Amino acid sequence: MALILSFSVSSSLSAQYARCDDPLFSTSTRQACQAAVDAARAFQPLAGVVISGGTELLGASGPLGGLGHFAIGTRVNAIGAALPDPNSTSGTIASGYKGLLAAPLVVGGIGIHDRVDLLGAVLVMPTSLVSGLSVRSSAHIGSVALGLGFGARVAVLRPALPYPSVSVTVLRRWMPTLRYSGDTTQSTAYQFSATLVAQNYRVEAGWRLGSFAVGAGLGLDHYTSDVQASGTVGGFGFGNFDTGTFPVSGTRGLGFLTGSARLGAFRVGAELGYQGGKNQTFNTSFADFDPTAGRLFAGLGVRFGL
Repeated sequence: MALILSFSVSSSLSAQYARCDDPLFSTSTRQACQAAVDAARAFQPLAGVVISGGTELLGASGPLGGLGHFAIGTRVNAIGAALPDPNSTSGTIASGYKGLLAAPLVVGGIGIHDRVDLLGAVLVMPTSLVSGLSVRSSAHIGSVALGLGFGARVAVLRPALPYPSVSVTVLRRWMPTLRYSGDTTQSTAYQFSATLVAQNYRVEAGWRLGSFAVGAGLGLDHYTSDVQASGTVGGFGFGNFDTGTFPVSGTRGLGFLTGSARLGAFRVGAELGYQGGKNQTFNTSFADFDPTAGRLFAGLGVRFGL
């Protein structure tokens, strides 16, 4: 599987960079094209972990309990992000945005067996928090992008102190087309548009101690996007480029710790995780951030369940 993913990623990257090697392009146009493509590649795992997080239901230390049991709640995922300046076409590009990339989600689950839960999520990403980011899809309300997620969790081991519950979760999430762009009133600017599909795999262990629950897990995320990069370098339209739509894919591992406390029928939970880095070849040099590095992420939420 690793060999197949590696081959598909390398093939995808070869195709997308070939679109920036038009012999009619000037050096600055080629650099801008590669910067737009690399910006999309750097954005993909950041957006992926924000819409996915670690565990799906914060505070769940095991299965919901079968038919008649359910949980619904809301949470916010956040990660420290840096995106390259979309108005720079030099050989080394500084960040145009540095700060938190965050997304609220409405999450839920319903028990269909004492060991099996069906899970779902609605993503609500306010793009106005990041300068230059906007929604380019019908799946939005104003500047807020809407996405969906569906999956299932299977309990491998039921909780029995001192042994934890152990569960395996598989989810698939979709985020609509987002666009990150520079100032189009300037003669030099580039932008990219990207969809995102995240396939999430999780193995989690959890313990419940009275009103408190703690857990830990490992995960693997596979991201796929349809990306289009375009821009203008210099005035009068002589440096225009447009790659058309091409695929970008990537895989990242992660680990996370969770904790929660019960308050009546509600449970308040928090999560701290780390998305691993990945050695990738970027044709663009970034001055003040490393798109191949790992990143800390966090989540906070509350849920109601019976």
